Amino acid sequence: MHLGALDIVLAILTCLSQLILLFLLFRRGHWTGFPMFCSYIFYAAVAELSFVTVDKICSRRTYFVFYWAAQGMYTILGLAAMDESIVKVLRSPFVSTQRLRRIELGTVTLVFILVAWLWIQQAPIQASYVMTAFICFDLAADYMRAAVFGFFVIGVVYWRPQWSRYAVGIMRGFGLFSIVGSLAGLMRSVFGIKANVLFAHAPSVAYIFASFIWLAAFVRPDPPVAPKARVNRDEIVERLGRLMGVLK
Repeated sequence: MHLGALDIVLAILTCLSQLILLFLLFRRGHWTGFPMFCSYIFYAAVAELSFVTVDKICSRRTYFVFYWAAQGMYTILGLAAMDESIVKVLRSPFVSTQRLRRIELGTVTLVFILVAWLWIQQAPIQASYVMTAFICFDLAADYMRAAVFGFFVIGVVYWRPQWSRYAVGIMRGFGLFSIVGSLAGLMRSVFGIKANVLFAHAPSVAYIFASFIWLAAFVRPDPPVAPKARVNRDEIVERLGRLMGVLK
């Protein structure tokens, strides 16, 4: 058995929170506004349930391959969902979508190269190349998301864009569990096996809290749009007549 009782409980809670959120997103019609985030939530629900199933019926090697492949897709969809929200919040006549995405890509690439270099320098001699690559990518995923969230915060402070409750809520959730995951990885690197419990469970607990943040952001419906006042032609003609009289 690869997953402990606490791991299974956290996976089930995560799956349930994602299903509730997914139902809310589709009911409110947010699929069209946030398609990448909805795809990420759907994938997360399926992946968490699949982890428990594969753990029970497959070999250790199969579970190992499935887990790391799923983490790779997690990272790709997560970064795509973050990009979706960043563009909605920060895009303006002064900051184009292309510029924002170039900054994001540069940030992600730089963080990945730095984490890979540090891990290769510190990797145990007995660790295989495959294991080194897997662990390196897993650590880099949290740091990359945390770096993108940092760029988002800096952009909000610097450009002061128009507030978007949904997009900002999405970014807050990603920021929470990415930062916790990064800190857990850092603690594992500093304290070794003494931080195994924190490294194994803190990111999962933080992810559940991130789901609550997303639910809080989407649970309220959109504010009603005030109907446009009808044009009163007689009033406009009267006001123009008064203006012409003043000008004369």
